[in-house]
Amino acid sequence: MEDSYIRFFASEAQKKPPVINRAYWARTYRVWKTLEEFLKQGNKQVANLGAGYDTTFWVMKNKFPLIKYLEVDFEEVCRKKLKIISNHPELSNCIDCDLRGKHEVVSSSYCLVPADLKRPQELFAKLRTILNPELPTLFIAECVLVYLDAQNSNALIQEASAFPNSGFLVFDIIQPNDPFGRTMMENLHARGVHLHGIYDYSTLEANRERYLEYFPRVQVLTMLEVYNQALDSKEKSRIEHIEWLDEFEEWNLLMSHYIMAIACKGTLELKFT
Repeated sequence: MEDSYIRFFASEAQKKPPVINRAYWARTYRVWKTLEEFLKQGNKQVANLGAGYDTTFWVMKNKFPLIKYLEVDFEEVCRKKLKIISNHPELSNCIDCDLRGKHEVVSSSYCLVPADLKRPQELFAKLRTILNPELPTLFIAECVLVYLDAQNSNALIQEASAFPNSGFLVFDIIQPNDPFGRTMMENLHARGVHLHGIYDYSTLEANRERYLEYFPRVQVLTMLEVYNQALDSKEKSRIEHIEWLDEFEEWNLLMSHYIMAIACKGTLELKFT
């Protein structure tokens, strides 16, 4: 699946090491495949928490024209994203409402909601006025929960689980206490980035137990396991031939410090493998 929309949101292309490029591809590919599996089952809705400048709505809209997709982020991010959307017909033509003078978007296909994820009850009170709680709903949080303290991130998960037929798809960081993890945390701190929730759920098993408190069916894999077990082999071979990667020790370490989780309840049944 190609993303012809990223060019509207991306700044100048920056060359990244092969290990980073392949890791990002694996994450995006698995998220999109899970979304495809979810959306092909009928009338569904998606809520991306902390969406940033993500383009998934437009990519999926081409294949699933009846999609209902909601994005949440800080007001400043939403304002900038809405400006970009408004300036490009390739983006705005996919949204069935007038965007002029808007600071948020609520339409039948796409919603862009400014909100603070550190106020989960307030956020979900608003989401319940936009989404249909009875419809199967997939919530997505990619490298978002780890930035919140445990109280707020658990409240988000709990609020999402109140939708009777819901799923939660998560990408996050783990293992901050081993040598590789400590180096990673030091680099983040040096850039002013603080992961407030990483120490409360620092292992794969701790994350599995966390989601089991709210959802009866949970699968959590390291990204190394996702890459080895849960990606299409032909696509993986194609990617591996585009750019040579020989830093396998770094690759294994990096991919072991990230997880992907899918938690489901009610009628929703999603798995990576």
